[in-house]
Amino acid sequence: MKDCSLRVGHLYPDHMNLYGDRGNLMAFVYRAGLRGITVEVEQLQPGDPVARGRYDFFFFGGGQDNEQEQIYEDFLSRKGQDLARELDDGAACLAVCGGYQLLGRSYEVYGGKKIPGLGWMDVWTEAGSMRAIGNILIESTLDGRVVELAGFENHG
Repeated sequence: MKDCSLRVGHLYPDHMNLYGDRGNLMAFVYRAGLRGITVEVEQLQPGDPVARGRYDFFFFGGGQDNEQEQIYEDFLSRKGQDLARELDDGAACLAVCGGYQLLGRSYEVYGGKKIPGLGWMDVWTEAGSMRAIGNILIESTLDGRVVELAGFENHG
């Protein structure tokens, strides 16, 4: 088996870890190891740069509105554009919850306040008056193919 390695940039691990998102990263590292792939995880905290070409994969976990506000300025003014550049250049990203919201165009909290996102993805999030909790299955078209995406939802 060919020896492979991946370098992962873990965005804001101390702020964006609402649902034990480190567990997602731990599972990724474990499953990669089963395939003979070595994974090096580097934490990217507020103020840390995203070096060009350094990371193969980014992980961006979830956070409540308060945690998103704590990293918001750093993300939009520093890391966001660098992350977008890396994704455009072929890096992969798993974005969960608030990380996903911040990669989109905007997030509207319940009551109408709209928080602009990076706009890298053409998506937006609007909070409802009731929480949506449970398993979800959606169809999406990716590169001209219809695919099913499965997940778990716990949002307002």
